[in-house]
Amino acid sequence: MSEGTLPGLPPNTSNKVMFRNIITGVITTVLGATIIYFLFHNSGGSGKAGFLETREATTKAWKSYVTIDNIYYKNLLSISKDQQLLSNLDNYKNELFREAARFKKDAENILKDKDIDKSFISMVERRFERETESEEAVSKYIDKLKVIVNSNTGPEEKKQNILTETQTYQKQANGILERAATEVEDLSKTLGERYGQPFNLNDFMFYTDYKKGLFNNSGNTNNTNNKQTNNPGQPDPNLSTNNTINNADLDETMFAGRWNITGANIELTPDGKMNWDMDNGDYAYGTWKFLNNQLIMYATSRAGQNATWIFNLSNVTGNMFTMTLNVQPYTPYTMVRVKE
Repeated sequence: MSEGTLPGLPPNTSNKVMFRNIITGVITTVLGATIIYFLFHNSGGSGKAGFLETREATTKAWKSYVTIDNIYYKNLLSISKDQQLLSNLDNYKNELFREAARFKKDAENILKDKDIDKSFISMVERRFERETESEEAVSKYIDKLKVIVNSNTGPEEKKQNILTETQTYQKQANGILERAATEVEDLSKTLGERYGQPFNLNDFMFYTDYKKGLFNNSGNTNNTNNKQTNNPGQPDPNLSTNNTINNADLDETMFAGRWNITGANIELTPDGKMNWDMDNGDYAYGTWKFLNNQLIMYATSRAGQNATWIFNLSNVTGNMFTMTLNVQPYTPYTMVRVKE
């Protein structure tokens, strides 16, 4: 998706569809973090085999583990896109947990080789503990969302409550994912140094997606190749884009104004109105607000379809910032303030 395109719109605005669109990608993100949290730094081999035997067994285990981990990861992504499952959260959760059980069984089979390095064995055992924590967290999150959806509150209040629970859940996911990435790096380095051969981090699909910023709530995705002119209605290249503002110091007044992205102009008025006008004639309009360090837009497309877009913010200065769609395809938009 190019920068000037509009974020995807749902087919209608029923509670079920609204609910589905908000959680799609969120559980993918969280599970993509928690169930990939498998690393633990330990030392030494098993002591029951020589160096060459342990190296061979550990190398074989690594490759097998990468295979089942990638299958698991791809299946989780597939489940989280299944519209039929998303319409029934209990079925959705059950399918996630069934997939987790299959993964655990496959991993246990790998550990039957007693010549595997102890650090690798400890890593997988720690992973099983994290699986349990993940299932508890997912169950709690889904149960809260079900209560909200089945409550007697109005649509706007439901939407706000869902956003609040989602943001809380995302914070938990971010912490888990960062630890997972750090630990897999440590383990890869340890095994590589110990056995004199690479244990490639990029074998893991979750890790390559992480490094691409697909799960990053503060993705650094500035587009520095756009050539701008100093004409009215275009970004002013003389405006300073230095002095990035700390997230704790952000407020909604910083985002009000007219902004340019590649292929579109966006206006966020101080009274909460939003207009997204594309160079190809397409457009969307609606309202916006700043909440919990995210920019939220309630948009209506030219065709009359409604959507809620939630953007994570990064690289915020007085005249420029990056907003990244918080669900797939995680599209980044580099916003440059337009000279009045």
